[in-house]
Amino acid sequence: MYSGEHRVLIANRGEIAIRIAKACIELNLSFSCVYSEADRDSGHVRFAHENGGNKSLYCISSYSDANEIFSVADSCGATAIHPGYGFFAEDFRFARRVAEREKPLIFIGPSWWIIRELGDKINTKRLARSLGVPTIPGSDKPIYNELEAVEFADSLFAFQKEQGFKASAIMVKASAGGGGMGIEEVTDPDEFRSVFRRIRNYAKRQFNDEGVLIEQRIYGFNHLEVQIVSERSGCKHVHFGTRNCSIQSSGNQKRIEVAPGFASEDIHYIFNSASVLDCITSHSLSMAREVAYNNVGTWEWIVTPRGEPFLMEVNTRIQVENGVSAA
Repeated sequence: MYSGEHRVLIANRGEIAIRIAKACIELNLSFSCVYSEADRDSGHVRFAHENGGNKSLYCISSYSDANEIFSVADSCGATAIHPGYGFFAEDFRFARRVAEREKPLIFIGPSWWIIRELGDKINTKRLARSLGVPTIPGSDKPIYNELEAVEFADSLFAFQKEQGFKASAIMVKASAGGGGMGIEEVTDPDEFRSVFRRIRNYAKRQFNDEGVLIEQRIYGFNHLEVQIVSERSGCKHVHFGTRNCSIQSSGNQKRIEVAPGFASEDIHYIFNSASVLDCITSHSLSMAREVAYNNVGTWEWIVTPRGEPFLMEVNTRIQVENGVSAA
């Protein structure tokens, strides 16, 4: 499938760039790395210098400049681009440009239309519900209008009060967001308008989409992940177990990641943990098959203290935490 005639441009830096370069060497692929002046002495630059040979290093002004990345691709004779994580990894416009430019390249990641569909939390929720996959109670379309948002938020607060929730709260999220960005909790209905405006403005700046998702807040949950991998054809989907990333910072950034998702042999749960893991892996695979997902992706789940799983989102890229599964 691969040969030394291929050259992969690694459009990233640091740890993930080194891992991609090592994979290229194992597959007998040539590779080129980019670096900014500030990264001149970083690990991925040293690795490329020592192992990459001719055309292995190119200095750029910014990792986020698509035109500069494509210029390097042409200069080094790349046949493929690996985005790693961050930067362009979940930018469907970049992935489409890679595939449809005058000199097409291979985008090492999911197809651009899959990134577009599953990169949006609302679209992901619609697909999940159509397949009977449980999702967090909340809006099933992006909300742009403030009055509509207030009405929906009030309905969620009223529902929580009727159900006798000890603490009422909702989550306001950028529909196109990811990585814990563009998310705020609201516990006071009077504060909702200002939070909605703040998230909507943030979403417009960061993702060029003002769509906002409003969901019920779930407390005391476990945050689990299912990593899916498939062939480029979108067939033969497999999962590489589960991970637990429940220990996070106040800014929704993961701090500790362990595998498997539940250590049932060491910890007693009040629910059947093995059944929950089977459930979330099965649902994740069914969604991947439905869209003919190709390449690697991660399905993120919330599991309540009673063992109820809810799909949260899909990350259409290799994750920072991938190393936990690889180990």
